[in-house]
Amino acid sequence: MEWQQAPLKSDMEFETLKLLDRYVAEEVRIFIEQTYYAEVNRLARMETAVNDPLFLADPLRHLGLFTDHGVVHVRDVATQIIHVIDTVNGVLIAARERKRLEFMKGLGVMLAYLHDVGMSKPGPMGRAMHPEFAAQLVFSELFDDVIETLWSENSGNMAWRLQQCADQGLLNDEPRRVLREILSLSVCHSKSKVPIALVNDPRRLAAHMRVTLTSDLEHLHHQQQVRKLQVKLEQAAGGPSEQELLRQKLGQAQERLVVFQTSHPDPDKGAHVLMRHRRAAAEAFLWLEEGSDPSLVDDVRDTLRALRAADALRKRGTVLKTSGGYEIFVDQGSANAIYALRMDDDAKLFLLEADFPINAGEANLASSELTRHGELRVSLHHGSFASEDAMHRAARNAALIIHDIRRDAIDSFIGAAENAPDGASLIPASGISILVEETSDNAEFSSRVCRELKSLTPKDEREIRPAPSLQDIESGERDRYLAAREFDWPQAERRKLLERFASSGCRLDGRMNQKAAFVDVRLATVYPGEVLLQGGSRPGFVYIPLDDGLKVLPLGGYHAAPARPWVPLGNTGVIRGAARNASVVAERHVNLVMIPKEVYLKHWHYTYSPTDLTALFGGTE
Repeated sequence: MEWQQAPLKSDMEFETLKLLDRYVAEEVRIFIEQTYYAEVNRLARMETAVNDPLFLADPLRHLGLFTDHGVVHVRDVATQIIHVIDTVNGVLIAARERKRLEFMKGLGVMLAYLHDVGMSKPGPMGRAMHPEFAAQLVFSELFDDVIETLWSENSGNMAWRLQQCADQGLLNDEPRRVLREILSLSVCHSKSKVPIALVNDPRRLAAHMRVTLTSDLEHLHHQQQVRKLQVKLEQAAGGPSEQELLRQKLGQAQERLVVFQTSHPDPDKGAHVLMRHRRAAAEAFLWLEEGSDPSLVDDVRDTLRALRAADALRKRGTVLKTSGGYEIFVDQGSANAIYALRMDDDAKLFLLEADFPINAGEANLASSELTRHGELRVSLHHGSFASEDAMHRAARNAALIIHDIRRDAIDSFIGAAENAPDGASLIPASGISILVEETSDNAEFSSRVCRELKSLTPKDEREIRPAPSLQDIESGERDRYLAAREFDWPQAERRKLLERFASSGCRLDGRMNQKAAFVDVRLATVYPGEVLLQGGSRPGFVYIPLDDGLKVLPLGGYHAAPARPWVPLGNTGVIRGAARNASVVAERHVNLVMIPKEVYLKHWHYTYSPTDLTALFGGTE
């Protein structure tokens, strides 16, 4: 594998690759990027696509207009899985110690690099079977050098872990062979090909993988199409016309299967060579069954959960591009997706508009992430659209993409809490909330999206609600909030907090909704030398310090002063909506109440009139 790294374009790219190369051998990463993902980018370029009859027949279904599956995408997912594993550890999956976490991250990065290699194969069948293509690629001769490099360099600590298991008699197989089998599980990134019930059942998963690795891809594709239509027909809730249409499609799929099998007397013969490392396919994946190291099985399965989540939580929104590198954005007039298609070294630009709900929803998605509080948190770029019809469609499109994300980012953790060791206190998949952040241009839009999302799964009783926006907030404050503790004080302690808040001079009103006032409020801690607020930054939170130890450093040459307990910090910036006019630094360990700006303005912000103020100090009306 003699591949050269392309010149780096930014410090961020350098840091990304530095992180990834910690977990996978650099030459392996470059080989996979250049052989497969760069080919996806090439096939998706307009110069190539316009010569493809499939593009001319239906541009929206062509790889050229698919959201990115190229080099940037795989780096994004590989980076994301490292973050996801850290986030869900001890929250959605059983807690692991450092060595096991490092193994999971190394495995996760490699699985991420494999998951979409099959998208480099042109045509509908290639895209449909890309998960299985990746699984089979791992067993091909083309991958022999990759396996040897991963093993010799102990990438992601995988070789050491498997050799240790073998030395302790916990593997029942040759470690390099097991490494191939573990990597072939990248097929599990596809929820349609490998339902989460299979991931939760090692025996069934092993049987499924044996079929995947000993079947011709085209043959398997025809079989899958028949099974898919059979299930649709069994579950069809429509009238006779819909059922008849499904029967016709099923008949056509069955006919195509028979034609293929007739023209190929031994349709899976070629695929059997994939098991060249074994005497019989039945020997494969025995490590998933009884007799092997259960901690290895658990680590692999939970890494697969993280892979599915990481793929769902990939970058979208303003950074969203097609595999050809073309921008996709949402039109605020129509709520449709617009594709900026460029040709001839950007000498030509074609703006293509399409009513394609998923892409329109993706284009309006600013961020999505799992948090350590058991939340799927989503933010949107726009909430204001030109008409009521566009507003409705934009909310529906946003709900569709959030629903799609939840099926991977949430449903992938079904069974994780139930399978955890006794005594592990984990949040089950059914307990993961979905929070849709308010948009700056229309605070009510998130409520509309939540209603649409609830209508898609009316029987789901999980919490789905609007939440304060964390967009455009200084990264340190945002990270502090996401890492902060839930505000779980009992009612009596909350009343004392409000009394002390009022004694500091802040007015409280009898109309205050005390229940709503503490929703999304959290408890944070700062340590000596830590900057709580940075002067000049955009205001996002109001803080109530519970201890001494903070120093206020005003901008403009004014004198520094200590912050007092119970006196709010940052409220003036939140109220006026302007940049912070002071920095606040911790001189010692300080606990704080952290109130998002929207919550503060809605439920905590009350002012005195002149009459109120004079009455407060004993004046007369």
